[in-house]
Amino acid sequence: MKKIVKSAESEIEIKGSKFIGLVSLCESEEEAKDFIHSVKKAHPKANHHCSAYILAQPLIERSNDDGEPSSTAGFPMLQVLRGNGLSDVCAVVVRYFGGTLLGRGGLIKAYTEATSKVIEAAGVKEFKRISLYAVDFPYPMISVVENILQKKSQILNREFEENAKIYFKIENIEEIFDDLKDLTKGQANINLISTEWE
Repeated sequence: MKKIVKSAESEIEIKGSKFIGLVSLCESEEEAKDFIHSVKKAHPKANHHCSAYILAQPLIERSNDDGEPSSTAGFPMLQVLRGNGLSDVCAVVVRYFGGTLLGRGGLIKAYTEATSKVIEAAGVKEFKRISLYAVDFPYPMISVVENILQKKSQILNREFEENAKIYFKIENIEEIFDDLKDLTKGQANINLISTEWE
């Protein structure tokens, strides 16, 4: 999954109108709405605050023309986000009208360019979903379990109490789940602790 590396802001001027593009990571609709609201608050005198966002879980795509002619602002912005393969992102383009009408084609071009430029400033990175697990098992099986884990995962920590316990990170637990269960004769308990994007 691709995400922006950081929040960013950029500006272009077309026929006297100023277009300020802003972009932020957002992982929920509430975060996206908060970001849009914060931009409106920072630019209260702007003529338009057009927006688009894409969320991954669940998949939500929304756009808003905020007073510009239908599909000349929000939708072209959404197309830029889609074109970059982005998720969990919200873009806002603030327009200060400069007195010259741009027409439908001019508006689409302006909002597309403003969004593209701010995405470029933010940077795009491919992220992987990495999960942290703990597996606990009887001591005699430690070499078997470590052998499986070392091939496909990153071991983070070991604890030795009543049972042995190993904490590890892996992208896809399915790759080792059956081996852990089979080779420990079902005595390995695997628990998901957390999941994050890296």
